Parts: sequence; structure tokens; C-alpha cells
Amino acid sequence: MYQGTFRIGLQVNTTDSDYAKSMIQGVSAWCRGRDDVSLVVFSGRAFRGEHGYEYQNPAIYSHLTPANIDGLIMVTGAVATFMSEQEIREYVASISPVPVVSVSVEIPGTPSVVIDNRAGMRILLEHLYTEHGVRRFAVVKGPDSNPEARERYEIILAYTAEKGLSLADNHVFEGDFTVDYNPRVLRALLQKGPPDFDAIICMNDDMAIRVMHVIEECGYRVPEDIIVTGFDDIMRARHERTTLTTVSQDLPRQGRAAAQLLFELVSQDSVPLLTELPTRVMYRQSCGCISKDYEKETFVAITDANERIPYSFSQISLAGMDWLRMQNDVSHMRHYLAQLVSMRSMQAILEDIKRGLASFDVKSCVIVLFYEHRAYHSEADFVLPRQAEVVLHYDRHTGLEEELRPIPFDPSKNMLPPGVLSDEGSVFVASALFHRDVQLGYIVYEPGNCDPVIYETLCVQIAASIQTSLVFEARRLIQRQLGEALEALENNNRDLQTLSQTDELTGLYNRRGFVTLGNQQVDLVRRTGRKGLLVYCDMDGLKKINDGCGHEAGDRAIIAMGKVLSSVFRASDIVSRLGGDEFVVLATDIPGGFLESLRERVSHSLDEYNKTSGEPFVLSFSLGAIQFDGSQEANLEQLLGEADTILYEEKKSRRSERE
Repeated sequence: MYQGTFRIGLQVNTTDSDYAKSMIQGVSAWCRGRDDVSLVVFSGRAFRGEHGYEYQNPAIYSHLTPANIDGLIMVTGAVATFMSEQEIREYVASISPVPVVSVSVEIPGTPSVVIDNRAGMRILLEHLYTEHGVRRFAVVKGPDSNPEARERYEIILAYTAEKGLSLADNHVFEGDFTVDYNPRVLRALLQKGPPDFDAIICMNDDMAIRVMHVIEECGYRVPEDIIVTGFDDIMRARHERTTLTTVSQDLPRQGRAAAQLLFELVSQDSVPLLTELPTRVMYRQSCGCISKDYEKETFVAITDANERIPYSFSQISLAGMDWLRMQNDVSHMRHYLAQLVSMRSMQAILEDIKRGLASFDVKSCVIVLFYEHRAYHSEADFVLPRQAEVVLHYDRHTGLEEELRPIPFDPSKNMLPPGVLSDEGSVFVASALFHRDVQLGYIVYEPGNCDPVIYETLCVQIAASIQTSLVFEARRLIQRQLGEALEALENNNRDLQTLSQTDELTGLYNRRGFVTLGNQQVDLVRRTGRKGLLVYCDMDGLKKINDGCGHEAGDRAIIAMGKVLSSVFRASDIVSRLGGDEFVVLATDIPGGFLESLRERVSHSLDEYNKTSGEPFVLSFSLGAIQFDGSQEANLEQLLGEADTILYEEKKSRRSERE
């Protein structure tokens, strides 16, 4: 995919959480300044995510192959939160031969960067026990499948047992390590009355912050009524209204260590399988070590080594600037999305996406859509399609403004076709594009200076807008196809109607056609008082022609008779073959003397035919004609009967003359 010498893939659950930001910061810091290194952050949430359609996100991990990356840093504690240790090992084996370094969780046989959970958690517990007199502990656990969550919880169990304390079952609350954690059971317990525990130990900061909010919503105070602690030391822990006491695991340092270890793993034969980094505890307001009265304090945290972390006005100023910039970005995003969701055609949406991403400082971007947009359910395994196309790509490094013309390729072989993205950027992000249960494709982009939450939100909305456009265009196509089908059906019906009323041999009306049109004409004559003429014709000697010259000659004679009749009548008259050698003509608005001249014109036309036809037979026929007008009550069937009688008399008279 890239031309860089060393292509690092960073597999993380998201890019917009403080945990992920810190990890990405560490890995990208190691990459910075190395021209021969490219970093792609695969943002795909956790496998088996339980929130809505989040299970669709890990589809982007299908690109973790040797064709796309040279090595992978897997933030295992985040992306494999809901997987067992055996499933994690099987997954790592499935992406072989890509070299893997695990972060936060030790995987047997795989180089792993972990932290000393035990030391950090025990120091925190001892601090609460000795400095704050905590004897009644409560715990918000992490997922049971997560090794870090289990280890931290086991440390708490061991410590309380060591101190002769009991951890009541109703003081242990289930958690999921996510920012969406909803402490419903804890809320219900607090709403019943004052808590019967002194402190809540949370297995990570995201859940601890949610717990602090719930405690305050229920009318209690942190730390006066309940002490709350976390684990990770994410950015929000330092800037909450009540700053959070937590165990710092120095996430950027882990990222840098993992990148270096991966580089060594690819460059040499062996590396240490386990790299353990230290932790330190940061005591802040949520345990009471730091006063909430900022005027009385000159430091914001105390470490377990009794080091005081002073106020940093520059950091506070930067945080304020980041907040103001986020406000501007959110406002800009609101206006942009309002315009994006109003568009319907795919072309218009892609053009606006391109302009919009550039306005959010996205330096380069590629959007890939699959040819087949399949629905995937949580229990199904995503399989990369073999047909896709690049529908949008631009690169501000090269200054190329590419036309929005699709580039087809096989995404199962390479994540991107050659040449659509340069390798000058230090960090790229790859995310799946999906809407509900439908996988659309994916996006690869180089983010700018906006907060990652802006880019994550844009990706979600881009996918929704693309899906809306596809549905709109599909409906429009269906409507067009339906219109074409209805038109074709009308034409077919018209053709069938014509066929059903047309004599196959002569092309004249058949009996059905004559009866249908004849009844209409007779009714018209009756209602308007016009005059009409019905002529019944019978070919002479057709059997003799068939017997003597063959049936093909007989067919030619029948066709010739139809042409003769058509030549002596007007185009508006109804000329039809009833069957066999019988023909009938219905004419309306006939001029005076028409019937008297009819026989003469028929005779003349027959003579001309017989002189020039070159046929071995002589064409002739008899006819019986009857005039009618609006004063008569006769219908078409009666008129046919009368004309047939006249014809019979004429044929009888001609036979008598010949005898």
C-alpha cells in the first residue's frame, strides 16, 4: 500500500478516546522523524462490541496482512476486551506471518509490552486504607474476559483478604471498560439511601468518571461521601471538575516501547517476549489528597513517591485553547453535516465530502466502496469482497486534484491500489464505512489538527450519507426500470392486441378484429345517421388452385385477393379475412354511386393482377354488398347474414350463366 521501508499497523479500538490518543501519541512519536516509516492506525473498536452496530467496525482489521503492513502493534486490552485468552492467541496466529507486538496483555509466544498492575493497584489500596481509613470497599470490574481486568480485581480480593476485610457481593459492579458504561445497578443502590461503602475502585478511568457523575446526580459528594479511583490516568482524569485519583500507566511510553520492539522484531532474530513497565499512583481530589479549593493548593497531584505535581498554567491554557478550538470544529461540523445530509446523488456527495474533508484539515484521503453492499450480522464473520473501487482520493502532499472517477481493484489483495496515496504522512487512519448492518467499504485518511472525535464523527456521517445516496439512487433506478417495464408491457400488450386481431397470412384484420371494429363502426353509423356499406367476398376456385397448383399457390392467391380489396377500398375502411377464402369489408361515409362503381373497380384490379402476376392460376371472386344507414336497427351479425345471402345469390347466378 505504501512505499515506506517499514510499515507499522496500530490496531486500536478507536482514535477519539483518551486512552487511544495517548497510545497513538506514543507510537507516532517513535515514527516521527523516520522517513522510512509509515504508520496506519486501524480504528475498528473491540471485537464483539455489544453497543448497537459496533460489531461492524472490526471489518477494517481484515486488511492486517503482509500486503499492507510489515508489522502490527495490537492494543490487545482494548480490541480484544471481550475475547478469551485462547481466542486472542488464535487471532494472532490467523494474521501470521505479520509480526505482532501486544500491548497491555501478555500473549504467550508473542512479544508483549505490559505494565506492573500489581504494584500500582496495591499502592493505591494501601493509600486508601492507611491515609483515608477506607474499610468498606466497592469495585467496578472490567470484562471477565480481559486479563488486565481480572488481574486488578484479583489484587483487590487478595488485599482485602489480607486486611481481614470482606468485599460484599452487592458492592461488586459489572463494567465494560468503555466510555458508554452505564452503572445502572450502582445508581439504583444510591437512590435507595446512603451508601454502605467508603470507596469505589474502578478498573479504568472512563468508568470511574461515569461513576463520579452518577454519585453527584444522586446527591452525594466525591470524596466527602464516597472516594472514587480509576486506572490509566487519561487526560480527562486531570481535568474533570473533581480530578481523579488513579494509577498512571504512561500510555505514550508503552506506545514508544511497542514501536521500538516491533522494529527490532522485524530487524533481528529474537527480542524479549515480555517487557514490563512500571506504574505510579496519582493522588488527586477524588480521594481527598488535593483540595477542591484551587486557591489553597499550589499543585494538582501527588505521586506515590510523594512528588508534588505543580500547576502548569501553560497546560491549563493549552487545554482551554483545545476546548475553544473543539467548539469551533463542532460548529463547523454541524453546518457541514447539515449540507451533506441534504444531498442525494452520489456524485454530489463525493464532491462535497472532498471539499469538506479538506476544510477539516484532512491532508489526504481515499474512500473505497465495495461493489456488493452486503448485510452482516453480529454472529457472521466478515469476508473481504474481491471487487471494490476507489470512488474518491486526493493527496495534498502531491498537490493532485484527482477527478472523481472510479478505480476498480481487488481489496482482498491490497488495501489500496498503487499510486493513490503517498507515504509522506506520518500517521494514517483506516476505518470501516458501514450503515447499520450494511458494510459499504472503508476510508483511509491522514488526519490534521482537529480532535479525533471530529474525524470519527465525520466518518460515521459520511457512511450514512453514502448509504442514503445508494438507497436513493437504487430507488430511482427501480422507478426508471419500472417505468421502462410498464412501457414495454404496454407495447407488448399492444403487439399482442394487434396479433390477436390480425390475420397472420394477409396482415388484414381477422374475424376477431373485424367484429371488434365493425361493431364500433356500425354503432357509430347508427348514432350519427351516416351511411355504410358491408361487402362479403368469396374467392372463386380456391380448392382447385390448391389441388392443381399446391397450397403455397393457394396462399399466394389469398394474399393477392387481400391486396386487391385493399387497393379498391380506402385506408379508413375495414378490410378483413374471416377465414379460408372469405373476406369482408366495412366502409362508412360512402359517397353516392360507390356501390355501382365497386364491381367495375374490382374487375379492373383483378384483370391487372392476372395479366402481370405470372401465376399459374386466374384470380377471381364473388361479392355480395349491402348498404345501411342510421335508420336501420340491424346489427353487424345481421348485416353479415344479409350480405352473405346476396353473395350466395350472386354465385348461384354466375353458375347458371356458365351452364
